[in-house]
Amino acid sequence: HPDGVHARGKGVRLDPPNAPYPHMNPITKAYYVLRYLGPGFVARRLHLSATKHLGITRRRFQPKPRESIQLADIVSDGIPTTLEGYCKHKYDHRPPFLFPFGKPPVIPASIASLPGDRTPNLQCRLDHLRKDRCIYFFNQPSPEAIDWYHNPFQDVREDSRRIWCDIPDFSPEQGDPRVLWEPSRAAWALDLARAYGRCVDYPSSEVFWRWVDSWMPACPPFDGFQWKCGQESTVRLIAILFAFWALPLDEQDAPRRWLQMARLAWATGYRIVHHIDYAVSQNNNHALSEACGLMLIARLFPEFRDA
Repeated sequence: HPDGVHARGKGVRLDPPNAPYPHMNPITKAYYVLRYLGPGFVARRLHLSATKHLGITRRRFQPKPRESIQLADIVSDGIPTTLEGYCKHKYDHRPPFLFPFGKPPVIPASIASLPGDRTPNLQCRLDHLRKDRCIYFFNQPSPEAIDWYHNPFQDVREDSRRIWCDIPDFSPEQGDPRVLWEPSRAAWALDLARAYGRCVDYPSSEVFWRWVDSWMPACPPFDGFQWKCGQESTVRLIAILFAFWALPLDEQDAPRRWLQMARLAWATGYRIVHHIDYAVSQNNNHALSEACGLMLIARLFPEFRDA
């Protein structure tokens, strides 16, 4: 829609990027923040602001090419650090999860054949994924092939070369942040896992890795808008790890893929844990989801030194 997009199917229209917003007197704003959010919130936010303005946050999150994340630097002593050795270790020490690795519960045909009210339906979603197009906000097909930094509804894009902490939360030049984040929330990974669980005749693993291999080079750790939010990073990791655990893994490709997932999990954990004070300060679902992400990483990658 030219005047904005609907968020999450709830009928909430996002304002266009140039919409005017009312301004509150700074003194009045400070009074209400202190009154309703409390001195603890103010103290935590002042600490975060000082950390950012002193350059500490920026130094902590210097861009880190994935290839520079070496197993020897992130796993505990005694864990194999060769590709084949690490892969064997993961197969020999697979932690209990929702279901055995590569063996998700099969959805009975009596249930899979029932008509659903989700629009577009699973088959349509899969058709779009094969064409490198995702579904925005559960119901809006992408008008173009995936571009992780382009907002196709407002035709604006974000610079992918900036450290996430240098990027403003809201800017007319980048449009609504939720539109930029939506493809990286990896609902596509969950759809592919669902297709495999429903025994749909579809190359779920092939398409999954094609999307993962598209996202990772485009969004190196801590660089660009896709690392801007710890909760968004958590949602992405949960979806990708769920699909990774559900889909069959080619034996020849397994060592490389385990390393790929280890690097993503470690970088996401680093992003969350080194800025979780911000999530806690919000007193909302951010702290819960980010803590869940850290627990999941520690559960599936207990060999990490920081697990």
